[in-house]
Amino acid sequence: MAKITPDDRVLKRGSLPFFWLGDTCWSAFTNMTDAEWQDYIIKRAAQGFNVVQVNALPQWDRCGSTLGLYPFPTQDGLHFTYDGTLNKAYFARAGRMAALAAHYGITLAVAVQWCNYVPGTWAAAKHPENILPAAMVEPVVKRSARPFLPMTRCF
Repeated sequence: MAKITPDDRVLKRGSLPFFWLGDTCWSAFTNMTDAEWQDYIIKRAAQGFNVVQVNALPQWDRCGSTLGLYPFPTQDGLHFTYDGTLNKAYFARAGRMAALAAHYGITLAVAVQWCNYVPGTWAAAKHPENILPAAMVEPVVKRSARPFLPMTRCF
């Protein structure tokens, strides 16, 4: 578990200082094949990265998924149906991707909801049809976090 020292000056993991050297790969779960993810993680680990920042859910400005991987039912890959159904295969795959990253010493910093899902934000204004209904927030957050719990390190 990583913690900030009492003087608010150092992030430590255990007794050692932890320097967050991160890269962003926001749309990894929707847009990368397993082989691409493995190549990416191996390369980032070799470069000394220890964190990769990803979105649990697609962000509004992502390019469309050629893999057809989405967390919710969709007809066109852009507009989701929020009927309480979550794509279990999508989240299971995200968990496998997180496990691979952890195997190579990389922690995923997962943004559970990008601002396009939150009403009143600049991104939600661009695609208001994808604002996550209030009744879906808790189940989506819980389901989004589940694949990562085995690899969780508190920052």
